[in-house]
Amino acid sequence: PHGTAATYLPGRFVPGVRCGTDLVEVHVVLRYGSSVGDAVFQLRGALVRQLAGRRLDVVFEDVTDPVEAAAAESGSC
Repeated sequence: PHGTAATYLPGRFVPGVRCGTDLVEVHVVLRYGSSVGDAVFQLRGALVRQLAGRRLDVVFEDVTDPVEAAAAESGSC
């Protein structure tokens, strides 16, 4: 849809990532209980080669539901 962050490549697209000449924008969902600072640090480390001197903007679209997160960790439905 219009306004969706995505990078279009030949024959496919990468949702949640928008690359520009001076900026890489990444849209993510933060796991409940996680640190925003830690998440940004991990993303920057994972993307350091792709950034190539460009600024990284991280957009936190949502936070996981704490009840669903606890159920997923315990393995229950």
